[in-house]
Amino acid sequence: MMLMLYILINIGLLIYVTIYRVTTTKSHALVVVARICGMLLNFNCAFIIVLMLRQTILLIRSNRVLRKLIPVDDHIDFHGVVGRVITALSFLHAIAHIAYIAALTNYSMATYLFFMNLGIGWVNGFAPLSGIILLLILVTMVICSMQWVRSGGHFGVFYWTHLLYLPFYVFLILHAEDFWKWIVGPLSIFLLEKLYSIFARYTSGIGRTCIHTATIEQSNVISLTIHRPKHFS
Repeated sequence: MMLMLYILINIGLLIYVTIYRVTTTKSHALVVVARICGMLLNFNCAFIIVLMLRQTILLIRSNRVLRKLIPVDDHIDFHGVVGRVITALSFLHAIAHIAYIAALTNYSMATYLFFMNLGIGWVNGFAPLSGIILLLILVTMVICSMQWVRSGGHFGVFYWTHLLYLPFYVFLILHAEDFWKWIVGPLSIFLLEKLYSIFARYTSGIGRTCIHTATIEQSNVISLTIHRPKHFS
């Protein structure tokens, strides 16, 4: 049900942008493709944050009705699917823009991609250069989140490179004029959850675990003796 709703939202946005760009702005086909990808990226880059709202997901899971309607247990797999969609849309968005510049303008590719004097974008012509930075960050995150990295003894690589989501969203806000409108809600909840987690971690004993001993057994198995919390059941 959630997957179908997700697909329908993407299709609806695609149709809306296509109609608007073809009938109202009379845009070139390559620009239409770039704008479609841009709109879908706005939605998907905001939605992927929703899938990582852990406290919200816990609240949904604790409600008998909501957990039947919303498959919260699949949120990590769904996060991966949306991440792949974002990657594909990002490259298609970039290719469409580059193809349009190469075929229909007199600007050199270097001038378009690396200089800000053309005034492209809402922050002093920063859109093309920020787009390159975003692609580099995205590719790094995608490669380092692959299964062979996470399960090959390099989970730390996955964890630390995934923190690149912080500069990714900063540059995305600078890159896309309207993206802040999409992210303000999910990002606000995300930040509130982070603050709550930090507060709960350092102001209460709930959730704290004390390890008494750690022993390396045969076959590199680690044996832990952990104190049982008072209210654990």
